[in-house]
Amino acid sequence: MQSIIQNQKKPQAIEAGLAFRQAYDYSKNYKAILWVTTFVLATVQLAIPLMGKYGFDAEVLKNLEMLPVIFLALYVLCSSFGKAKMKYWHDKGCKIQNLHDYLALGVGTRIKDFEIFPSEIKRLYKIRVNSHPTDAADFANWWDGNLDKVSFQEARITCAYSTFSWEVELRKNYQTFLQGIFFLVIAAILIASYYYQSSIKEILLFAIVPFIPFISLVLEEIFDNKSCINVADSIRTDSCNVWYNVHDNKLNDVEINEKVEDLMNRWRIYRLTTLPIFEWLYKITQKRMNMEMVTNTSALVEQLKARNN
Repeated sequence: MQSIIQNQKKPQAIEAGLAFRQAYDYSKNYKAILWVTTFVLATVQLAIPLMGKYGFDAEVLKNLEMLPVIFLALYVLCSSFGKAKMKYWHDKGCKIQNLHDYLALGVGTRIKDFEIFPSEIKRLYKIRVNSHPTDAADFANWWDGNLDKVSFQEARITCAYSTFSWEVELRKNYQTFLQGIFFLVIAAILIASYYYQSSIKEILLFAIVPFIPFISLVLEEIFDNKSCINVADSIRTDSCNVWYNVHDNKLNDVEINEKVEDLMNRWRIYRLTTLPIFEWLYKITQKRMNMEMVTNTSALVEQLKARNN
């Protein structure tokens, strides 16, 4: 338990790591279905009146009349059932990640078998390995090897600080994406309205109203993600202060352990309230952000080593 690098490479830690990734993937998939259904509903509701206004065949339009109703029913189902399933898999992923934190970082307590059965962890692990064959090797080598050159307690606070910083940057990138989507939708509605020379009444009835569910979804995500950023940034700031206290030799091992346990407990609570981020969006920045995380971890370790010398 005294080496994060070796702990991370243990089969049980890798199994838990890939299992929680797969659980989070399921949560993200349900979220994607909800967003796509909401957007398609808005698009169909907007398209049908435009088709009628600009001379599409009346028989064709009559056959399309039920489309908005069908997509509205799908939206209601996705909004209730989809959100429930999204939360179910997100919470399960959090529990398995807590197990991984215990196995790799030695924080928290081991989850009980009745919280999540070992057979389910193994099943999720196998699904992940089959769909992402390189994940096991990537996960085993997640942390910079230089962590073994400082004490276990110093390595733990360094990993915590790096993780919290990584999360804040990821959330900020997601916030930029959400704001871009919001302004893009509004701009598209206004441009389309101008192009088709629609009146104010037509803009409100046939453009704004159909997109209200989607705009509401995006706005809710923006506000909730902003809240996530604030909480994560608060934990990052506190972990930064702890790390500098460790660097300045102001804390002994017992005090460092207490601080890390407190930070990770706050982090576990934070994880339960976070929003899943679309996998494809995460993949866009994953390589760069992972390299930055390794670089930052290595730099922090070098500072601790220089202080010890």
